[in-house]
Amino acid sequence: MRRQGEKLLLFFLLLLGACLQWVQSGRSSRHRDSHRRPREHRDHRQHRNITLAIILPQRNTAYPWAWPRVGPALERAIDTINTDPALLPGHHLGYVFENSENEEGICSESIAPLMAVDLKFAHDPWAFIGPGCDYTSSPVGLFTTHWDIPMVTAGAPAVGFNGINMYPSITNTGPTHKKLGKFGLHICKHFEWKEQVLLMFSDNKKDDRPCYFAVEGLYTELHLNNITSVDLVFEENTGPVNYSDLLHNIKQDGRVVFVCCSPDTFRQLMVHFRRAGLPQEEFVFFYIDMFGHSLDSQNAQPWARGDQDDLVAKEAFQSVKILTYREPQNPEYKDFVRDLKTDAKRMFNFTVEDSLMNIISGGFYDGLMLYTHALNETMTSPEDRPVGKTVTRRMWNRTYNGQSTPRTSVHNLDLYSIESGVRKVLGFFQNMCEHVFSLALALCSVSGNYSGLRFVTETISKDLHENKMFHVTGLTQSSGLRSLVSFHL
Repeated sequence: MRRQGEKLLLFFLLLLGACLQWVQSGRSSRHRDSHRRPREHRDHRQHRNITLAIILPQRNTAYPWAWPRVGPALERAIDTINTDPALLPGHHLGYVFENSENEEGICSESIAPLMAVDLKFAHDPWAFIGPGCDYTSSPVGLFTTHWDIPMVTAGAPAVGFNGINMYPSITNTGPTHKKLGKFGLHICKHFEWKEQVLLMFSDNKKDDRPCYFAVEGLYTELHLNNITSVDLVFEENTGPVNYSDLLHNIKQDGRVVFVCCSPDTFRQLMVHFRRAGLPQEEFVFFYIDMFGHSLDSQNAQPWARGDQDDLVAKEAFQSVKILTYREPQNPEYKDFVRDLKTDAKRMFNFTVEDSLMNIISGGFYDGLMLYTHALNETMTSPEDRPVGKTVTRRMWNRTYNGQSTPRTSVHNLDLYSIESGVRKVLGFFQNMCEHVFSLALALCSVSGNYSGLRFVTETISKDLHENKMFHVTGLTQSSGLRSLVSFHL
């Protein structure tokens, strides 16, 4: 049904493009203040212009791909490209920008494609940068496929964008929910968990539905590998959450529980779980917190609020493992974030904090650089404009030493455990094209129950290019468990 709807939307908007003059004249003032001229970066009187079309949220910085967050990174990338004589010789790179928000500051799946049509007919761009939200990226991705124009984004993490059949024009240089799904799959396979997996998430079917799409990545991978899971949807923003009902469902359907919701709601869930007297050793909770908001508190104590529930919450969080993106550790990324903070303050008077959101800005920077290198390699003469699909394919399956990670298309997941009130980094998951795979896991009972779950912090790294193997050392209070496990990916 969704595919049918997208085709109808594509047909409708293509018809709309033939009479686009009303869009130019009737567009709201919210979109009139966007950039309409290519940025001037150097004297390009002897150069041919290459125009990029950028579609992102203009003001709502709650989005990791908001313009005040990503714009400084793209500006710096364009400056780097235009001052490098080896990149796009005889050409000058510039951009035009349009806002994907509606009047409420929310990503709009109706406005974004209209802006794409506007930019296409007014400027005939060589590539689209963004959108970032899933629902805005979908129709724009259909357009760029129809027009055969590359679309580069570090957003659009939903699993639906990973297939090349429907969205062959899209190159994603950011983290995706497919990798989250593979991470959960590796955990379940390792412990031979084939049932009693519960996927809990908050969803009100509004905005970009981040928890819905995150859990979709898990569900897809588990389902493809015959691991039975039950989903439990609740709303946390429309009224009081019925924690008693949630705990009843957890008791009935889950022992391995993946949860996606706000940090405060998750903490309250764990407080109720502890007070309900359920056996902690029979449950493990994986809290999906991709940008690590729950770890932003003082001393990174996600259970602490300074209230009477702190002690109970701290005890309950001993059953919790927190899944987040992993901040790149390479020195180039640290320099990139430093420059990002300076540029964002100068350009937008916006303060960029130390946050995992910055990896999205790095992904956009790397994506533009990757596109430029691919374009550079496919241009046979200054007058030629390469076929879009040729440039796109040149971006795939290659390595690039970027700012956000040594390999552009690889982003990692961290796993945190809370023991004795101390946050411990248990390990991280990387795509297998990366050269190191490290993970610390627990051992579960071979009897089929879920007792004795305890995570450890010893991690042994192996080079995947050599043997694709890693070892996990496990400690447990239950008898009959293996103390050392090795397995192939």
